[in-house]
Amino acid sequence: MTGEEFVPHSYGMQIETLGDAWYHDARLWMACAYGKREGLKTIRECWYRKDLDLETLICTRGRDFPLAMLATRLRCPRCGSRQIRVVWNFPTLDKRNSAAAGPKGRG
Repeated sequence: MTGEEFVPHSYGMQIETLGDAWYHDARLWMACAYGKREGLKTIRECWYRKDLDLETLICTRGRDFPLAMLATRLRCPRCGSRQIRVVWNFPTLDKRNSAAAGPKGRG
């Protein structure tokens, strides 16, 4: 996904802002999506990847900043590309979902 992001759901509630993500203890990282092809030319891929600090993003963008817009505001420091992927991980939601599924091994 370049310039777009998956917006997760939490039991019927959408997590739409940086403040919502903070509340759900989110972790995130960015990766440069530049490379492989530019038109008909093959170009060198940029492999830059970096964990992002959610607290710093909230301090600079505000709690109400939409998650869907975050990738459009980032740039790769290595190659300068604006083609960025942002990947979210919500460990608290993972724990809730695994607890709701019940113990493993029982059918």
